[in-house]
Amino acid sequence: MSKKNNPNLVKIHRNYSVEDVSNLLGVHKSTVRGWLKKGLQVIDNNKPALVLGSVLKQFLKERR
Repeated sequence: MSKKNNPNLVKIHRNYSVEDVSNLLGVHKSTVRGWLKKGLQVIDNNKPALVLGSVLKQFLKERR
């Protein structure tokens, strides 16, 4: 990971779309979609893919 993604930017009681995560962390949408394939859990299988803030924060901490 060349860029340090700060998990402290993530609000745990908020739902994030792929675009929201990419804007918040300053990464490309393809990067976020790659995280989804590598195990980042979504709320359900509906579109758009929504990620719970607490799950995203934990995922980023584990990837560090």
